[in-house]
Amino acid sequence: MKYLKDIFKRWMSADRQFRQSWMPRMKELSDFILPDNGYALSGATLEKMQDDAKKKDGKIINGTATRAAGVLAAGMLGGLTSPSKQWFSMYIEDPAVRENQEVSMWLHLCRNILLEIIAKSNFYSSVAEGYEELGVFANFPMLIEEDYRNVINCRGFTAGEYRLGLDASGRVSSLYIKTRMTVREIVERFGEDNLSESTARAYEDAQHHLDLVSVIQAIEPLTDKSEVPSKHHKYEFLSVFFEESEAAKEDGKVLSEKGYFDQPFAVARWTSIGRGTYGTKSPGMKARGDIKQLQKMEYKKLLMMEKSLDPPVNAPASMKSTGGIKTMPGAINWTDDLQGDESVRATYQITPDYQGITMERKEVENRINQFFYVDLFLSIISTTKRMTAQEVVERHEDKLILLGPVIEKVESEFLTKCIDRIFNIAMRVGAIPPPPDILLERGASIRIEYTGTLAQAQRLVGSSEIERFLSFVGMIMQMNPASADKVNLDEAIDEYSRMTGVPPSIINSDEMVQAMRQKREQMQMAQQMSELGNVNADTAQKMKGAVGDG
Repeated sequence: MKYLKDIFKRWMSADRQFRQSWMPRMKELSDFILPDNGYALSGATLEKMQDDAKKKDGKIINGTATRAAGVLAAGMLGGLTSPSKQWFSMYIEDPAVRENQEVSMWLHLCRNILLEIIAKSNFYSSVAEGYEELGVFANFPMLIEEDYRNVINCRGFTAGEYRLGLDASGRVSSLYIKTRMTVREIVERFGEDNLSESTARAYEDAQHHLDLVSVIQAIEPLTDKSEVPSKHHKYEFLSVFFEESEAAKEDGKVLSEKGYFDQPFAVARWTSIGRGTYGTKSPGMKARGDIKQLQKMEYKKLLMMEKSLDPPVNAPASMKSTGGIKTMPGAINWTDDLQGDESVRATYQITPDYQGITMERKEVENRINQFFYVDLFLSIISTTKRMTAQEVVERHEDKLILLGPVIEKVESEFLTKCIDRIFNIAMRVGAIPPPPDILLERGASIRIEYTGTLAQAQRLVGSSEIERFLSFVGMIMQMNPASADKVNLDEAIDEYSRMTGVPPSIINSDEMVQAMRQKREQMQMAQQMSELGNVNADTAQKMKGAVGDG
């Protein structure tokens, strides 16, 4: 069918682009920072990964960059999606609905249900690995499938296992996943009917059941449903499994097809340039030169230390017949003084400047740590003191400003997509109660507000402007109290509460505030009328007394 042939072609195009432009760079990052990741970049299997990692470990003498990547991953997990915190909230943009108490409480309940689903799944372990991938390779895609036990199941991918595709708006809309499966695994999962000829022959002989076959899963949006069978028309995305060898064939077979009601994956990119498909400018990419320099410096330093402790020597030829030079502690090398200078001497003298070498190494290490924002993330994950978002801002405001675009991109492109996917799955399985009628009537859309330490700190950089403005207004009001009329203090409170992630349950709606103020005014008016009545009565009594006296 034409739509299948088109999918094959798009996969081959995406694969070719990745191999030509991105694979060499990512392989180098894997070699020097994360040797256990990116095994697919060299065509290795998961089983062969450990052997390859041992070979790669020889390129890593100083582990500063590997440690920095781990700190970044832990910091982003704790700062954006901490398992111990309620790291996002939900709200409605429509002002007519936003302050409705029933809607606010329903959104609060939905948030708690989603957090519970996330906590019971493998979401946190998947994103923890993903943040490390993101900091080094600048990309991390994650597939979120429905799961009958835990509602959702997440699967992340390392560099080399995936290819990406963009839509007309420049957003990642297609995901191609390349995996290695044994012949037996393919048959158990997909059956025998659609096997390629070579895989079918291998399955006939039990000796080849563990042979590995490259299998591609292509996930693409269904932009033109007229081209696909009617059974897929109810879906928004189509997933097709096929053997890689079949993609180049005219009548290539597919192992299976399935549809998704919404986008089943999310892709985090550190940053992107123009219509670039893949993320770039990650800390690992920026620090690549320093990382390679550091490994070379460490190697040279160790070589120099070894030569200082065990230098090459010049020895008389006569000692060769005695079995050579003995270098073990306490060994004796016999020489004949009568034949001249028969001593063993170093070929050249080495006087290493260890202090200068150490200072230079620390400078390179500091540059690498700065690329990975290590001091910022260590502040977030510090176990000696629980830092508030305000304290993080006070200490690292400059770094938060630099990291701001990355945080916003991760939130909008990755975390929001994840929450949307989990919300839709939870709605379909009945884990979330029906929304209030007013929400359906208005057709209002739900928005996500992130309240993790990093997100709050990022917003506090902006909320500090509100604080400074209100402090200024307070000073002006001391000179002219009427100046308060110029400021909408109620809106300032609402805006500040949203920026700082205050739970909606402690903020009264505009309707409740209006009712409270009307009641207060009525009570004040009644009190004034009562006081006025008392004054009038007292005046009348005094006038009556005055008339009587007259």
